[in-house]
Amino acid sequence: MKLTPNSPAPQIKTKDILGNAFDLESYRGQKIMVSFFRFSTCPFCNLRIHTLSIRYEELGIKIVAIFESSNENLNKHLSHYELPFPIISDTEGKYYKSYGLNKSVYGMFKGMLTRPIEMIRGMSKGSIPFVIDGSPLRMPADFLIDEHGIIKELMYARDEGEHMDLEIIKAFVGESK
Repeated sequence: MKLTPNSPAPQIKTKDILGNAFDLESYRGQKIMVSFFRFSTCPFCNLRIHTLSIRYEELGIKIVAIFESSNENLNKHLSHYELPFPIISDTEGKYYKSYGLNKSVYGMFKGMLTRPIEMIRGMSKGSIPFVIDGSPLRMPADFLIDEHGIIKELMYARDEGEHMDLEIIKAFVGESK
């Protein structure tokens, strides 16, 4: 079931791909974006991860990225980014389910057909999906969570390359400044 604005963010308590403990509760008092991706070699996902990593300071928000891929594949395909935020593997789909994410054949094809330039840009960064470690039908989603653990903004993607606009994220961060 999809979540709605002003609902409490479901708990995420696990280890990141480097073995560090991650607990969403520890971010109380801070704004955070929980961003769900598809699989480690998804060109769209890697392009977004690259964008978030280079604009991390500018965005001014804590981020956690969740993928359906295994720790091994995530370390293999994302380690070159030197990410300033944790990456979590959710191969069993526990967090995808608690946050109400879906799968869509239509969304997969829509992304490929309407975002060819983005797909090529992602592939040019080395993200060629020879190994698909997760569902190619998974749609991404982004959740902006306030200092009290409440979801204030969310975006369930309609295709495989869609994510929340960076200006929405910056506006959310600036609301209480």
